[in-house]
Amino acid sequence: MQTESARGASAHGEAGSVVGLFRYPVKSMMGEELNAAEVTERGLVGDRRFAVVDPSTGKVAGAKNPRKWGNFFDFRATYVEPPRRDSELPDVRLTLPDGTAVTSAEPELARILSNALGREVAFAEAKVDESPEGATAEEYWPDMEGLDFRDTVTDFDLPAGTFFDLAVVHLLTTATIDRLREHGIEASSGRGLDFYDPWGNQSQVVDYRDVQFTKTPEVLRALGLEGLEKSESAKEELRAKGIST
Repeated sequence: MQTESARGASAHGEAGSVVGLFRYPVKSMMGEELNAAEVTERGLVGDRRFAVVDPSTGKVAGAKNPRKWGNFFDFRATYVEPPRRDSELPDVRLTLPDGTAVTSAEPELARILSNALGREVAFAEAKVDESPEGATAEEYWPDMEGLDFRDTVTDFDLPAGTFFDLAVVHLLTTATIDRLREHGIEASSGRGLDFYDPWGNQSQVVDYRDVQFTKTPEVLRALGLEGLEKSESAKEELRAKGIST
């Protein structure tokens, strides 16, 4: 159903198009790129529904405290099958820094993650609408002028029933990318824009032509991207995986 605001936007021309969509099943771990996703008032279905927890403090572990959890971005989490609204979540496949893969159904998952992270941890699922209080996480503040704190770690509360700490969805525009470049933000090596902010959060922006998935012709047509071809490097990577291009 088209809303009044949607009709108004159509009448004034296209506001923009989405060329990259990502979901992160486990808080602070790398996630998965999607062709499509269900969106609710709590963001993308299945997004940040799991987290690693420090059992000694009960606090959620995450990349906002990189001195304690410095290698979170070396882990990747993906669902074994697409999650659906109002259904039990499928298992999550976790890829460890050494390339080992394990699912959330593994009875020894806590021990495996503890060994990989170098400290005892537990694996938890956010219980939507079951807990009246939210979880707590830690944030390191770098030694920079203008911040509320400097070179210290503080606690912050997460909304009840979630592992979100700032917003349920993040949108990054090309205007933001241009602005970052104006301020001399150094990008990490790799395709697209890849950088860390002062709090250790990683942002990646990759040209659609360079990613290893293809939207359907109908989606490309709706986005006004008909005829957009994959780059030769992306085609070569797909062929190496036995996927026709």
